[in-house]
Amino acid sequence: MLGGMKKTAVTALAGGAIGLLALWAYGRIGAAPQFGVDISPRVQRILAEKSGRKVLAFYRIKNNGDQPLSLGPTSTTCGCSVASISPKILQSGDTAVVSVEGVPPAHGEKVVRGTIETSFKELKPIELDLVMVGNTRLPYIIDSSGAVQIGELSQPPGTQTLWFTTLEDATEKPWLLAPRTSSARLTLEGGMTEDRVAGGNAYRKYQYTVSIDAVASLGDLSEAIVFEHPNTPRHEVKVHAIVRPAVFAVPSTLFATVQKGEDSPTLIVRLKSLNANGTLSVAPVGAESLPVAIEKIKEDGSSSTFRITVKPGVARSISETLTFQTNAPDVPHVQVPLSIKLL
Repeated sequence: MLGGMKKTAVTALAGGAIGLLALWAYGRIGAAPQFGVDISPRVQRILAEKSGRKVLAFYRIKNNGDQPLSLGPTSTTCGCSVASISPKILQSGDTAVVSVEGVPPAHGEKVVRGTIETSFKELKPIELDLVMVGNTRLPYIIDSSGAVQIGELSQPPGTQTLWFTTLEDATEKPWLLAPRTSSARLTLEGGMTEDRVAGGNAYRKYQYTVSIDAVASLGDLSEAIVFEHPNTPRHEVKVHAIVRPAVFAVPSTLFATVQKGEDSPTLIVRLKSLNANGTLSVAPVGAESLPVAIEKIKEDGSSSTFRITVKPGVARSISETLTFQTNAPDVPHVQVPLSIKLL
């Protein structure tokens, strides 16, 4: 009797365990995996600031499913574009950023479609559209030399070349002719060098020589060239230059700090001339009485370079003005402030 009871209990226990296992398995197997993504946005329309300049659009893909999602490979409908994804593997709830870069058309619109395969076979490939809009209103600049950077000059003239390639209405007068300048010291010579008509459009090229004929003061010079006449947009080009004296120091001021117990600093200064027709000669003045030694280490005809070191036995902060004598008639002396601070 007792043996029968034990057998019945074991059988019931085993049956209950199997039932629980069956319920657990049913719960695990019966719950179908969830697949889904959230895409924002699906379509973007970007106006290009300048024809030929790349545009970049960003999209976000969120994994709304309960299984890991792999993104890729990708493809685009145009060789002018490329798509990239980061990260490429998304856990449930994670978001990836997709970037699509493309080159816009010279004018009008171009649609690029990026296609992304996924590890969710239950889902169709993800499609993202980028509408790139070129400049739709004529005339506009396809390419140009940009701002005019004349650089350093000590005396006029300073010259540089300015050029444009444009797309214009062939029935209209050339756009970038008859410019005006912000100052009388700025002059231009040149004009249109090519006029090629294709359909109703004209591809035109312009080239000018920009000259600064006079300078008012030393330092940064900023001027402008403006192209503007009726029925055309206003276009402005900046002109930059740095006006230097006939001889100048680089850097213009010497400064250093040193902790007690550290080696004294070594400073370098270069005196430079922008006059290509002469040979520059430079020598320090009164160096014997200074707490620093001045040694010429290089000379190439248009510049002289000096090394400045603290003389032995000097263990204090130094504040001096170094004077250099030159053979330039307009600048017989160049002064360079020197400060070495002992901390």
